[in-house]
Amino acid sequence: MCPKCCVIDLLNNETLIDDLKQQLAQAAANPVKKGLAKLSSLSAAGITLEFQAPGASDQVVIRQLLEKIKQRGKYVVVVIDEVDNSTVIREFAQLFRAMKRFEIPLFALMTGLPDLVLDVQTADRLTFLLRADKVALSPLNLVAMTRTTPLLRRSVNE
Repeated sequence: MCPKCCVIDLLNNETLIDDLKQQLAQAAANPVKKGLAKLSSLSAAGITLEFQAPGASDQVVIRQLLEKIKQRGKYVVVVIDEVDNSTVIREFAQLFRAMKRFEIPLFALMTGLPDLVLDVQTADRLTFLLRADKVALSPLNLVAMTRTTPLLRRSVNE
C-alpha cells in the first residue's frame, strides 16, 4: 500500500459515519495524542476529573481530521462495499460532497449492484455523483483489474 494513502474500509450499516470518524481519528492522531485520547478520567486524593470533548457535528469533526491528514501530505480513500440508496449512504455522499468543496484529497470507492449504485447517483441532492469520475468494472478477474489500475493511479495523481 502507498505510504501516502490512508484506506478507510467501511461497512454499509447504521454506524458508517461513526466508524468513519473513528478510523480517521486513528489515521490523523500522533502516538502521544492517541494515548491521551484514551484517558477519560483522572483520580487523585478522592477527586475525580472527567474529560469530555465538546460535541461538534460530524461534518466539522470529519473535516478537521481530513485537514490533519492533508497537512501530512496524505490522502484518504474510503471503501464501501454493497452500496445502496440507504439513509447512511446518502449521508456519506453529502459529507463527501462537502469535503470536496474544501479541496480535501478524499476519494470514495463504492461498489455494489449497478441498479443500486444508480439509485444513489440519481437520488435528490446527490446528482453530483453523476458527474463524478467512475470506473465501470466487469466481474472481477485479472484482466479487468490490470486494465483498471492505471485509471485509478491517474485519478489519484491528478
